[in-house]
Amino acid sequence: MLTTHDYEKQGNGGAQLRETGGWGRQLWRILRDSYVERVLTAEKEKMRCCQIEYNLPKRSSQAFIYGGILVAGFAVYFLVIFFSSPVR
Repeated sequence: MLTTHDYEKQGNGGAQLRETGGWGRQLWRILRDSYVERVLTAEKEKMRCCQIEYNLPKRSSQAFIYGGILVAGFAVYFLVIFFSSPVR
């Protein structure tokens, strides 16, 4: 591994180090980018295992049951309010 001093002996290393912001910053950028790519690739692979598709809901009696419970709830609510009012 070349140190800054060894690299400057070889030629225009000082100018290149000043332009790139130093070897540490450049190395950090390379390591960070490779880490981000690795994480993104792994997450894409995890998501690939499951195929999500949207299906229209099937008509079933369950919707009618829930609708009936809702209507019965409103009826009970209004009956309670009507009979609990002090003025008739």
